[in-house]
Amino acid sequence: MSTVEIFNPRTNKWTKSTPMRTLRSRVGVSVLEGQLYAIGGYNGNERLDTVEVYDPKEKKWRVVAPLTCPRR
Repeated sequence: MSTVEIFNPRTNKWTKSTPMRTLRSRVGVSVLEGQLYAIGGYNGNERLDTVEVYDPKEKKWRVVAPLTCPRR
C-alpha cells in the first residue's frame, strides 16, 4: 500500500493524506521534529532499504538516504 491516513485525536476521526511514493507493507514509522518517517518495509517482491519522510506543512513525501541494508 502507499495510502496514508492521519488520525485526529480531537475529532476522533481519520482522514486520507498524500500517498507515499513507494508501495510498502510491514513498514517502520517514526516521528522526528514533526515529520513522519516511513522506513523500509516490503513491496510484495522484496524487502526495502528505502526511507521517505512526510512534511505535514508541505503535505509532501520526499526520499531521503536509504538504510545500509533492507529492514527485516
